[in-house]
Amino acid sequence: MSHLKNVIKNNLKAIGIVLIAIAALIYLCNIFMNYQEQEYIETIITESFSEESKGEVNNIRYLGYIYIPEIGSKRLIRYGTSARILDANFVGKHDLSAGLDEEYGNIILAGHNTRSVFANLRRLSTGDIIIIGTHHHKYTFEVSNKKIIEVDDFGIFEAIDDRKVLTIITCTKGGKQRLVVTAELVEE
Repeated sequence: MSHLKNVIKNNLKAIGIVLIAIAALIYLCNIFMNYQEQEYIETIITESFSEESKGEVNNIRYLGYIYIPEIGSKRLIRYGTSARILDANFVGKHDLSAGLDEEYGNIILAGHNTRSVFANLRRLSTGDIIIIGTHHHKYTFEVSNKKIIEVDDFGIFEAIDDRKVLTIITCTKGGKQRLVVTAELVEE
């Protein structure tokens, strides 16, 4: 009986060690894939936003990129907020919003609340910086407001005609509400 207990105990230890090794391997693979994705985004930004580029790489047209230093997020921006765009970890420019290079208006960007896109958006505070790069300019915005809204609250789509504002929206509370971050242009 004692021998059987020792065999079971040793087998459980071995299984535990194997499970820890598998978890560590998955964790390291995830870090490596995130690193590769960031390298890819940097390459696309460099190629897509160079002087000779028309903003197209691999037959995909990019409007710009968003960089949020406080949370370490840098994502490419595409036109539209369809599932196809957002599910591919792009940030989508809402079709009812102002263009990225327009002088005034409410630029509305949406992205999934995933680790690689906007999961850490909730950590932003008033005064944090958000950078939008386009083919023509680089804009610096400063966070002015952060709030949770209901899914049917369309107030964020309000037109603005006297200044340039950035509105970022992502799901929260399991998709039952939206987290909205608003930022004011501080430098062009």
